[in-house]
Amino acid sequence: MTAEATRRNSCRPWIKDVDHVRRRTGRAIWDAAEGLPDPLAAIEAARRLAEELLDRLARGVAAGEHLATGLARGDD
Repeated sequence: MTAEATRRNSCRPWIKDVDHVRRRTGRAIWDAAEGLPDPLAAIEAARRLAEELLDRLARGVAAGEHLATGLARGDD
């Protein structure tokens, strides 16, 4: 992605919505696991990890703040 495209796309409104991020993450996990020998086990493990990470990230940002901002800060 070019610097211009990054600058243009970095403030998408869905980044503020944890539920939307969860849905997009779930779809990405499903797509990545389809080719594995045991895709359901891989999906379950990845979902648990993603859920934990999103919960920690959501607790660390202020109301209305972009989740990416909290991630960039590196706060725990």
